Amino acid sequence: MADPRRFDFSPAFLFTYVNKLLYNAWFFSSFIILVVVLDYLFFPHFFIVCLILYKLFLLKIESLFFFSF
Repeated sequence: MADPRRFDFSPAFLFTYVNKLLYNAWFFSSFIILVVVLDYLFFPHFFIVCLILYKLFLLKIESLFFFSF
């Protein structure tokens, strides 16, 4: 049985991997814009709280990356 953590460089794998990277880049850029706007409009500690929440979310995404392929 093949190791599920082994990278397979088939076109389907690369397409899925690139799609996930692009989605994460889009999410990250929109998240930063949202945080900067809300930080400017509302209260200064919101930026720190959002960074902590985003880091936790990023750890969840990394765990999905390792076990979803």
